[in-house]
Amino acid sequence: MRNNDRGFTLVELIVSIALLGIIAVAAAGFLVTGTRTYTSVNYSVRLQYETQLAMNQIQDYVMNCSQGIAWNGSTLYIVNSDKTEKKISFSSTDGKLSFGQGIAAETDSVTASDLLAENVTAFSVTFSPAPTEQNKTTTATAATVTLTMERGGKSYTGTQTIALRNNPIAANSWSNLWTGLNPTP
Repeated sequence: MRNNDRGFTLVELIVSIALLGIIAVAAAGFLVTGTRTYTSVNYSVRLQYETQLAMNQIQDYVMNCSQGIAWNGSTLYIVNSDKTEKKISFSSTDGKLSFGQGIAAETDSVTASDLLAENVTAFSVTFSPAPTEQNKTTTATAATVTLTMERGGKSYTGTQTIALRNNPIAANSWSNLWTGLNPTP
């Protein structure tokens, strides 16, 4: 009688399971690394896209400004020839850039309530030539807008210089802008 035990020995099974485990751990490492890289790149690309989208909207408003424009450090005021006011406000406490529009009045009454962008850490506007303490208003030919957004540990800063089509009056506050637009006789 022949003993025909065809199969694997216990040592062969343990060795094959160990090799399979090593291969599985290596494959999982590649998958985890790939996922982390994808997430990191995805945050960067989304930040760039969101920053560019907000910058494009701001550019449309600023470029077509026909009467006056002012920046006071947290709010951008834009007044057009039909006396409509557009207002872009930055809140550093909640990281939001908000937009509002209405009729321009001596006391700024327009509320910026529509969300323009989230995850904003910095927003600034400078004019060329810039208004000074002596000359509270000037005729601007360009505006440089800088917007910084942060998300998922990634940060992106977009800077854009916008040529102003209509050379509006530029000021460093709403009251200086209003005075420049409505000089006393």
